[in-house]
Amino acid sequence: VGTFTFTRDIVAYPFFDIGVLTYISQADGTYAVTAGPGIKNVANVRIPEFYKNTPVTVIMENAFVGASNMQKLEMPATIRHIGVGAIPNDEALQEIVVYEDVIQENFERFYSSHEGALLRHDMGVVYMEIFPRGKTGDYTVPDHVNVLRDKVFRYVNIKKLTIGTGVTQVLSNAFYNCTNLEVLEFKGEGTVPLHIDPGAFYRTTNIKTCYFHY
Repeated sequence: VGTFTFTRDIVAYPFFDIGVLTYISQADGTYAVTAGPGIKNVANVRIPEFYKNTPVTVIMENAFVGASNMQKLEMPATIRHIGVGAIPNDEALQEIVVYEDVIQENFERFYSSHEGALLRHDMGVVYMEIFPRGKTGDYTVPDHVNVLRDKVFRYVNIKKLTIGTGVTQVLSNAFYNCTNLEVLEFKGEGTVPLHIDPGAFYRTTNIKTCYFHY
């Protein structure tokens, strides 16, 4: 076994490389990541914050298409861009986690997570970006989220959903075909106007109770 020199403190873990991830060098000197041929063999995927001692900042377009067995995706806070269709949100997906270490405090935050859901930060606005289809039980959208993006709760299995006080927009098809959703509560305190797209609840027909605290 050879020796390796790093410019920072690291924790090393032994692993078997089965081709789960592939890395592509970017013009800015960082790396992008996409799925490798071994992605179908794993349920939990962790994208490292560094590859060859260089930050991983991009998840490529359609990166995890075909990763139908993926139940949990961990991604570093160094990620600045997620390509279109990168995380297809298949039925098996239960959790998305954005993690960080001390070094990542120097990076601007573009993504974060809350109880398994992915949030996107853009110009001071926080979007509920992806809610895993395989997640069950009840869920409360945190108060610092401002926008529920289009199709974010499409096909989800939760039965009760509480919307935090910071939400001001619910976009088209946000609750598309949420056939298991029975209780929906908006916690708004009346200080911020709420706009709900007319098509937000398309094909969602089983809601029994809906509360609006505005």
